[in-house]
Amino acid sequence: MNIYRHIQTAFVFAGCVATAIAPTDAAAASKTLSGNAPIIIGHRGGGSGYLPEHTLEAYALGIELGADFVEPDLVATNYDRLVARHEPNMINTTNVKDLPQFASRKRSAVIDGATEEGFFASDFTLAEIKTIRAVQPLAERDQRFNGQFEIPTLKKSLNLSSENHGKKVAPSAFTQKQNIQRITKNWG
Repeated sequence: MNIYRHIQTAFVFAGCVATAIAPTDAAAASKTLSGNAPIIIGHRGGGSGYLPEHTLEAYALGIELGADFVEPDLVATNYDRLVARHEPNMINTTNVKDLPQFASRKRSAVIDGATEEGFFASDFTLAEIKTIRAVQPLAERDQRFNGQFEIPTLKKSLNLSSENHGKKVAPSAFTQKQNIQRITKNWG
């Protein structure tokens, strides 16, 4: 199955589940202006204040904390495999800067009009991404779990929903214009 089919499936998945969620107990106790229970979306997974963001463990914690949806952002590897990261530069959210085998990959790139220096997901294969681990990007957050959790693929992120009481994982990073253009150019 090519990447275009994966993206199409992800959009259909996200669209279908939007009407099939059950509110959490906390959400049921509150009401929106229309009288409906609110939908709770776990931004960057919902557990990122406790665990490194955009990991399966943070998504599972977000669900456990009451999220109806967890929202992974996605970036593409050099072969257009989608992985969960908030931004394409992995320097602050992974341990890549500490791995000597990748030191030569550090470079500058223009992201959203600004020049950044770092390590970009598009310069790595999926196999290489699998050797990199997530870290907390903010010093005031708990650092004990740095380096323990892998960077999940879109497929693993979507599979998480079937394992967590029907809670949903809804991809959102398709708004990253550069990734959309690159993927659709390569895969139709």
